[in-house]
Amino acid sequence: MKTQTVAAEQMPDQVTAQASRLSVAVVANRNAGGLDDDRIVPFRVALQSHGGPELASFAAVAPDEMDVAVDEALARGCDALLIAGGDGSFRGAAEKAHAAGVPAAPLPFGTMNVLARALFGEASPEEIFHRLGEARRIRLPTGSANGRMFFLTVAAGFPVEAMKARESVRSGDILPIGEIISHAAAAVEGAAHADIMLQIEDGEPTKVSGVAVAVGAGEELLGFDASTEEKMRGVVLDPNGLMDLARLTGAAINADVANDPSSHEFLSKRVELHCDGVAQIALDGEPLTMRTPVEILKLEEGVRSFSLLERS
Repeated sequence: MKTQTVAAEQMPDQVTAQASRLSVAVVANRNAGGLDDDRIVPFRVALQSHGGPELASFAAVAPDEMDVAVDEALARGCDALLIAGGDGSFRGAAEKAHAAGVPAAPLPFGTMNVLARALFGEASPEEIFHRLGEARRIRLPTGSANGRMFFLTVAAGFPVEAMKARESVRSGDILPIGEIISHAAAAVEGAAHADIMLQIEDGEPTKVSGVAVAVGAGEELLGFDASTEEKMRGVVLDPNGLMDLARLTGAAINADVANDPSSHEFLSKRVELHCDGVAQIALDGEPLTMRTPVEILKLEEGVRSFSLLERS
């Protein structure tokens, strides 16, 4: 992945705040892949050392407590919100920060950390915190699926079941292999029986078994060059040749499926997904259920954030 490429639009005001003036709240997902109980205390101590921004508040909570912790951090007041976790952890918190008018950024403690790498390269979480005062102020390219924000990709169809298999492993279930088999089998079943109607702008609806749409930095995740154009990039996922269970699961998790020659790419400002009742989708890798139709748009004004990388 080309970490020197940042798919984010620079804000008109390029004012760089002094680190001493920044009051930064940190909320950590303690179930994130790179953050365990032995890491939390040293991490917090490191944030409070060597000067840099003021640590306004710090919370390390379980995934189902993230929403409350973010609300509390924003209520206490801060100039910026940093989320220690993966791309999915950041997505929900950034929605709340955007509504509160507070810039937000991810700290790389997840599995893939696509967004954190696009913004900060290979900088460590501690380095990102301490250098936040010198970071460029940017707006993240932001998409919306029925009003829910995303910053990388929204996926629907058979890849979502494979993502659920990944989540079941990370949730710490006693018998995660049972969840893996169940969701992976559902992925194969979904691939064989398409039930999603994909409508690209005002075109005719087309039946598909899987689709992914990327915005901004997410274009790299799908194998596209990063772009600041107004349209989102999408790919229709064809399961032909991907029926092997392990390959199907791995492809959906790592998004290499987009490189399959049977995939079909498209550009669009608006996409709609139709199916019976509800749709199983994934926003930035987080599985969710939404009522259909699901309208996918690229927002004109993205979430405020930071970057340590030079604009290419």
